[in-house]
Amino acid sequence: MPSTRSSQSLSSTNSFTCRVCHKPIQNEPSHKRHERYCRKRLVSSAPPRQKSCLACIRAKCRCDWSLPACGPCLRKGRDCVYSKDAVTSRESNSAVSASRSSSGVPTSGSMTGSSVDPSLAQSSLELYPPCSSQLLRPRKKNHAKTELVGKLISQMLCSFAESRLDEISFPPFIHGSTFQYPVRSVSSHEPISICQIIVRNFKSQKLRTKPSVWNSIVAEQERIYTQRSSFDKWTSLSSAQALTIYLLIMASAGEGALSQYPNIPITLLFTLGSIFGDLNKVQCGSYATTKAEDGRSNRPTWDDWVFGESKLRTAATYFIFALCFDVQFGIPCDRPDDYKLEDLDLPASKLLWEARDEVAWQEELDLGEEDGDEEVSVSAGEERLTYGDLTSYNKHLHRQAEAGIPEANPRLARRIEEWQRGADEFGVLVALCGTMV
Repeated sequence: MPSTRSSQSLSSTNSFTCRVCHKPIQNEPSHKRHERYCRKRLVSSAPPRQKSCLACIRAKCRCDWSLPACGPCLRKGRDCVYSKDAVTSRESNSAVSASRSSSGVPTSGSMTGSSVDPSLAQSSLELYPPCSSQLLRPRKKNHAKTELVGKLISQMLCSFAESRLDEISFPPFIHGSTFQYPVRSVSSHEPISICQIIVRNFKSQKLRTKPSVWNSIVAEQERIYTQRSSFDKWTSLSSAQALTIYLLIMASAGEGALSQYPNIPITLLFTLGSIFGDLNKVQCGSYATTKAEDGRSNRPTWDDWVFGESKLRTAATYFIFALCFDVQFGIPCDRPDDYKLEDLDLPASKLLWEARDEVAWQEELDLGEEDGDEEVSVSAGEERLTYGDLTSYNKHLHRQAEAGIPEANPRLARRIEEWQRGADEFGVLVALCGTMV
């Protein structure tokens, strides 16, 4: 019995110490169990608990911790602001995820390339490549003359973002029938209706600097991307037009917004590319008026013409935007089957584009055919004028002025000059771009 008491007292006085955290442990089994736990935490510590934004805390609602704004704040139009502790907690989580990824354990963020909530893994935000520091910044031109023309074109483009988007004031790549009631469909008008509100808030000096404007753009871009598979051709078209306006807003906002929200341009550009991919699959009738060999005119329907011309002008706006601003964000767009600015038809005349309804449009076509207007009716076997024709014409004029080369194609020159005389504001913009060669 005395020997037993002595052994118990000896074991109680000899405590064990954890070699990781140096905590004293009374017995060996507990010491081994605790040390295994400490080693596990040393390799991959548990992430701290994420904290809700201030607005969700005040409203006592569940926050989803999304960036740059959480879902509840986006839906209710609130300013989403995270406290310093919440930001620190989020950074700690990112560090833990990075350490786990480097040790060979993939997380949902590392698999999608996104730092947002994993529930958005199928959204466009999963496609964040390394952000270009020059994205949507003005491009540098090689010559002083080209630089001046480029600045003028940039100002004209950015002015489109300040249109009210109503039947009185709208960009020249959106047709006036878009704002006439009844609309073609409720869904097709929704992107423009939401864009009207965002543009109005952006034009307000008080609201321009608030996060709610940019959060609204993010939310609308996400909605368009996730719902695009259910869009008809008119909804896809109005979505592309709205996304184009959002790009113009970002570019006109300047360095402050581009530095504060570097991921918005990436998702806008990618979503716009996806929408244009859908638009290019649309099979519709021809939107060009052609003249058959027997002299009869083959006219498109009013709807086909409006759709085709609007799509053409929206695509041309993007290409012109890409001439003046950097849009390279890591995804190649120079495949052989991709559209280029040189392939696009020149925009229709001012009188045709600004016809308020189908009757006025038909009357203008009739007058053009009676006057022999080649821009209204293209002869059989002849293609409509393209931007490539315009640049070729301008290059030849330049060579002709320098070296006295005679006119190579009188018919092309006559068609280009006739198009220039009838051009609207957008046609003038395209003509200016044609001089940057």
